[in-house]
Amino acid sequence: MGTVKQHMELTSGSLKLGVLRSKWREVLERPALPEFLLALLTLLVYARSLSMGFVYDDHDMIDNPWVLNWKDIPKVFTQDLINNHRSNFYRPLALLWQVLVHKLAGTNPAAWHFSAILLHLVCVVLVFRLAWKLLDDRGYATLAAAVFALHPTHVEAVTWVSDAADLLVAAVLMLSALALLRWLKSGSPVWWTASWLLATGCCFVKETGIFMPVLLLTLAFSVESTVSRPAIILTGFSFLLSSCGFLVLRGQILHGFAHPLSAAGNYEMALTLPAALWFYLSHLVFPVGLGPFYPLAFVSRPQSPAFVVPLLLLVVLLGAVGWLYQRLSDRRLFWFCAAWVIAPLIAPLYLKLFPDFELVHDRYLYLPTIALGIALAVGLKKLSDATPAGTTYGRHAANYLTIATVVLVTAAAAETISYQGVWQDDAHLFQRGVALTPGNARALVNLGVVKLQQGNYPQGIALLKRSLEIQPDNAFALFDLGNAAWNNNDAATTESYVQKAVALESHSNWWVILASAKLKLGKLTEAEWAARQAIAIDPAEPGAHLLLGAVRLAQGDSATAVQEISTELRLNPANASARQALQVAQEQLAKKRNETFR
Repeated sequence: MGTVKQHMELTSGSLKLGVLRSKWREVLERPALPEFLLALLTLLVYARSLSMGFVYDDHDMIDNPWVLNWKDIPKVFTQDLINNHRSNFYRPLALLWQVLVHKLAGTNPAAWHFSAILLHLVCVVLVFRLAWKLLDDRGYATLAAAVFALHPTHVEAVTWVSDAADLLVAAVLMLSALALLRWLKSGSPVWWTASWLLATGCCFVKETGIFMPVLLLTLAFSVESTVSRPAIILTGFSFLLSSCGFLVLRGQILHGFAHPLSAAGNYEMALTLPAALWFYLSHLVFPVGLGPFYPLAFVSRPQSPAFVVPLLLLVVLLGAVGWLYQRLSDRRLFWFCAAWVIAPLIAPLYLKLFPDFELVHDRYLYLPTIALGIALAVGLKKLSDATPAGTTYGRHAANYLTIATVVLVTAAAAETISYQGVWQDDAHLFQRGVALTPGNARALVNLGVVKLQQGNYPQGIALLKRSLEIQPDNAFALFDLGNAAWNNNDAATTESYVQKAVALESHSNWWVILASAKLKLGKLTEAEWAARQAIAIDPAEPGAHLLLGAVRLAQGDSATAVQEISTELRLNPANASARQALQVAQEQLAKKRNETFR
């Protein structure tokens, strides 16, 4: 009797859940409602970012914006404005986006974070539209977009405002994809032109855009079309020409195809590729233990477990995917998902472009998660279709799938909300970086600087010295230790550290600190030389002309002192120390002239 009662209760609960599921699907059929609900959910999950400040590279980007007049816009496309030297970044449209946000938001952190969230919201809606076109089911398209919207690896791209390029390239790519689908359906040249222009624009947003021919071609062959296959192939060829043209232009502006930041060779890079690829695929499916840095280093021996283990795992994964492929009745979406996972990772897998502990980053999974969401939705749809809907077994199976989906989305949202806390400020970010990569000298230096800025000199200095134990020639650690000594009025220690730092890397502000220390120690000739080094690197470096003037004044050359200090005031009118020094120099010059006339 008890068993019958339990069965009736279970059946009743199953029916209620089935009714709720049916009503929910009816809701999703209403025009624009899925997009609204997805945008609202995404906004609620990322609302925490609106109260956060700037972190890591944000400070340089915000404090030193590329503020351009409209007449200067061509420079964005013809010059390397980001670095002004040999670099790996030519992203003119991403740069224009940053300039636009800066003109609208200034240096307001909340406004910058809102701009990033807004871009992500646009991408979420576009993913829904794309999934709807591919799946022809608004309910499963909503699920695909929700997986994309809430994937925890997106926190780096959305919360770190310096990474707007990944959001922007995804938005432009999906607009191109949707325009392509319109062309495939209607054959209209207007939609073809729109798709081609947007596809070309992808390249000018971020380098991964050069792989858009692969992405768009696999999309074109994944749907029914009124356009002939030769026309689709010619379209792919036109996209390829855009990518090649961009690469030629980029090479001219950056003076080469790539400028590696690592000393590793092609052999070491090849041995490291399995570990890097396994990292991305595993984080795509299991996004846990996330952080700004990861302990992936270049592999130098094929016998190393760091090469063998991920290679074996990839072989097993490939076998499983092959087994699944053989059992698919319709393989078009399989190739779509495979291409949209792998192609965006090709550029990041050129590992020589990255320094140690920065070989992999979660932000490069932004585009692959589109394929993940669609693949998951397709899988659940096929499982649901394969179960007999009118039977008790079918109802239970559908309910289990519903519950699993809700749990998945809820867990992703919770992890995304929690992980945003790591990116709330530099202290939390670099603390996480050191925890994940304790041997990362750069993370130690960054955390050490944060501690110094907080006034915690003992801990900050300890972290910087620890980084030097790992990397004795870390110029930034040496400079920061010297700068900390200068703030503690220890000119001798400042001179010792900064002298070593400028021998490794030459920066104008470093030379200013060194000149200040030497001046305080009475080493006038060396102080003059250091100040002139700063001016040679950057004639407008704050404090450089003031220091040179102070040195010349101490050497008795009051005329040159007046000239240099006047230059400092012209460059930095608010410098009160320069005004006082100018008055002293002018008084000394006047006194000399009076003595001469006597």
